[in-house]
Amino acid sequence: LEDVKCPLGNLRTEFEGGDLYSSREEAKTPCEAACVAEPNCAYADLFFGSWNGSPTYSTCYLKTSDCGDYMNNGHGSYSLFIKESATTTTATPTTANGEWLEDVKCPLGNLRTEFEGGDLYSSREEAKTPCEAACVAEPNCAYADLFFGSWNGSPTYSTCYLKTSDCGDYMNNGHGSYSLFIKESATTTTATPTTANGEWLEDVKCP
Repeated sequence: LEDVKCPLGNLRTEFEGGDLYSSREEAKTPCEAACVAEPNCAYADLFFGSWNGSPTYSTCYLKTSDCGDYMNNGHGSYSLFIKESATTTTATPTTANGEWLEDVKCPLGNLRTEFEGGDLYSSREEAKTPCEAACVAEPNCAYADLFFGSWNGSPTYSTCYLKTSDCGDYMNNGHGSYSLFIKESATTTTATPTTANGEWLEDVKCP
């Protein structure tokens, strides 16, 4: 991912030096491989930029699962690799208004309940449309939590909770009955295409 950094979880420095690699994309390959090969590595921070006059200085920091709230820690010279086993969340294709994450929920930032009830919608995908639209239309909404699952015997009980920017650390709150919508204006991070081993974030760092 880009434009975020990971504040905790130092494991070791895999490589460090000027002119090791000619581009950020080139440096990602060995950095990612080192994290994949290290059982205790959950994230890898790649610095690529100017340092002591070198425009191609690069450093790869391997990080544990104690990475911290990288989503709120921007840094323009870092890319963050998320090892596939580090998180159970999976981003669905981004919509025009934002992005949906599966199996996570937002623990904080209650704004209001947009809808709630059994048999309101026949599928999770159907329920996403009005939930997303409500968040987009509400200026104070940054996230929308959609619950879709069994509740009081109803297999199609659905609830849409609108959330403020005080959402909290949703990445560490797995819940199989929830989908989380991230409004486009809620974050400046942009996911790059997921690799076979995990996902890269750009301009982020685990300090």
